[in-house]
Amino acid sequence: MTQAALAAYGEVKVHSAIEGASPTELISMLFDGVSSRLNQSLTAIESGDIPKKGELISQTISILEYLTAVLDEHKAQEVADNLSGLYRYMVTTLLSANINNDTTAIKEVISLMTEVRDAWSEMMKNEAAQ
Repeated sequence: MTQAALAAYGEVKVHSAIEGASPTELISMLFDGVSSRLNQSLTAIESGDIPKKGELISQTISILEYLTAVLDEHKAQEVADNLSGLYRYMVTTLLSANINNDTTAIKEVISLMTEVRDAWSEMMKNEAAQ
């Protein structure tokens, strides 16, 4: 299979997953997107592909801004406030990491997002069990 065919297949697969996903599954996909892009940005830094690193971090910041925008403050005000503050911290950290090619800062955000993703998954399991 050619690279273009593989890319097209991957795009169709992603669109199909999105179309069939519940809102909670979409949030999980966004969390995964943050982690994936940040891991790719680490690789870009290591290989010296600074424009790619910048693009990936910009995409990550856009996802974090979207996650902030969709927080449901009416359902759980304290949780929404805490997540909003955490997402702002991640954005600030990533802006600095982008300027300084700081892999340690990127790894910190990956770790924080992993914790958020794990907590989200656990919460979804608990809600499904009720």
